[in-house]
Amino acid sequence: MVLLLLEVENVKKWEDEMLLVAKNCWEKHKVALLIFIIGFPFVVQLVLNIFNLFADINSWSFKFPDSSNWIGFWGSYLGVIPSGLIVYYVANIQINQQRENDKELIFKPARPLFKILYSNKIKWEDTSQFQSFSPEENLQEGTFGLDFRNETVIINNISDNSLLGIKIFVLYGNNTYDIYNINKLAGENGIILSDMKSHVDKIVIYFNTRLRELIRLTFIQKEDDVLEYCREDKFIENKDKTFPTINTKYTKYDEKYSLNNFVQSFRE
Repeated sequence: MVLLLLEVENVKKWEDEMLLVAKNCWEKHKVALLIFIIGFPFVVQLVLNIFNLFADINSWSFKFPDSSNWIGFWGSYLGVIPSGLIVYYVANIQINQQRENDKELIFKPARPLFKILYSNKIKWEDTSQFQSFSPEENLQEGTFGLDFRNETVIINNISDNSLLGIKIFVLYGNNTYDIYNINKLAGENGIILSDMKSHVDKIVIYFNTRLRELIRLTFIQKEDDVLEYCREDKFIENKDKTFPTINTKYTKYDEKYSLNNFVQSFRE
């Protein structure tokens, strides 16, 4: 699978290089190219007329057909240009779409599936084997001396795929947040995020798959204490490409996600 991914990437790299060369050539010489494409039939016709003129003067037996016989040919020539451009445009879209589909077939099987719960930790005795993490300290002013709540966030990985380099932002309703860093959440395992300082408003999770695809998922707290997946705010690197994203709601969180100097949060 990795070799196939590398092959797809190499083909994409070559195509991108060729496209860049063609684009640079067009940008630098577009006027000359347009003049050549449009003027070429007229220049050829002029040369043929001059040749026929000399043929008449010198009584040569060979002559090119009259210009009227060339009208159909040159009309077809000029008509082929826009047709060719349209065909190229459509083919390029189809090739890019097929390339994206091929990459998706590679990346999709590596993506994990997990459940996320917001609940009083006393109620979840079956999570006794899950590791519990505390947030990074001193991220916001005015959080010292607070009584931590009994509520916790439980993330249960119900797939065989691991989450790697996990950074979790727990956002509270008072515009503060906590950050949890976890190196790895293996398949069929779970973690508990403890030491909540307030009622959770939203949770933003960043992680990498085993194919090093970056994913960002958002869960919003509902009135019945259910964390609901926010589909429209998801980011999947293979599909969405640009990171940090242009979504201003996530800019400050996107910029904080990096595996450089990544330190795991304290485990209780």
